[in-house]
Amino acid sequence: MKNTNKKLKIAFFIIAQLLLCQYSFSQGVGDRIDGKMKFIPLPFLDYDLSSGATVGALPMLMFNTSEKDTISPSSVIGVLGTYSENKSWIGLAFGQFYLKEDNWRIIGAIGKGDYHFQHFIGGPVNMWSKYNTNYQFAYLGVEKKIYENIYIGVNYFHNSYDSKSEIQLEKQERQNFNGVGLSFSIDKRSNVSYPTSGYLLDIDYSTYPSIFGNTKESNQIEIAFNHYKSCRKGKDVLATRVFTGIGIGNIDFNQQFVVGDTDIRGYSNGQYRGNFIISAQAEYRYNFSDRIGAVGFVGAATIFGANNEEHNGKFLPSAGVGFRYTYLKDTNSKLGFDIAKGDGDWGFYFRISESF
Repeated sequence: MKNTNKKLKIAFFIIAQLLLCQYSFSQGVGDRIDGKMKFIPLPFLDYDLSSGATVGALPMLMFNTSEKDTISPSSVIGVLGTYSENKSWIGLAFGQFYLKEDNWRIIGAIGKGDYHFQHFIGGPVNMWSKYNTNYQFAYLGVEKKIYENIYIGVNYFHNSYDSKSEIQLEKQERQNFNGVGLSFSIDKRSNVSYPTSGYLLDIDYSTYPSIFGNTKESNQIEIAFNHYKSCRKGKDVLATRVFTGIGIGNIDFNQQFVVGDTDIRGYSNGQYRGNFIISAQAEYRYNFSDRIGAVGFVGAATIFGANNEEHNGKFLPSAGVGFRYTYLKDTNSKLGFDIAKGDGDWGFYFRISESF
């Protein structure tokens, strides 16, 4: 699935979990389950320096929408619930559907949560400030294949939240963001669940105009390119990714791009955030057997339009390793964990599918 941290970063921490679920439902050989449906109860475990330990559950029901349609990947519905050591919590329901021989793709989600995090205030203060965001959101996206592996789509996103920082005397009024977006993608991956060759180009444009009731008008453009190359006679994969995010207009704090997770692992403090981000990374996926594997990765990112001017253009390297287990051979779907080190930061990441 696509990365994640799209659009409003707080709510898309949740959406990211949903998008990561695309590990098991996309085009290509091996993207369909055997039989009509399968119930898959998965645990959720995570840890970072800001939230502490996070536990939860991700039960899903995978199914084939039509026995006659042998081209469409398996669809899925499910729920996700998590609770963190710092009292953050998330609850959502989601669904992704592949229809008409994969000519139509529909994804939707609805949920709410309470998120405790922090941000860094630069000189002359030079301090961490904790904040809390209580939010609810809804997302609906529809994509249509227009030619071979080319898709175009539209989506709608609603997020309502209020935030309170420890440096604020009063709680801010609740804010509402309503956005619409356009997407364009070329999906030439051999298998979206676990691609061994090919590439994926994603271009997404989102706008939050005043006519939709937004108090702040803004736009975002995100461009991601993933490439996959088979290695060691088809047993392993070398995966590379380049990502650029551009914020235009009156970008809200919660809309900024944050270095971390998919772009780039090894930064969990939320220190580096801005209106523009560019990142690149490479990952080698080594498979010891059909079930057990490991990954090693390196990458770097930088931001501009940062809250702290000294962060603009700063080189932010990252490196790490991870473990993988194939829990569903039908779709080659994996789970595992990554440990990554950044510049003065580190992160532990529970993975449901690969990072990209």
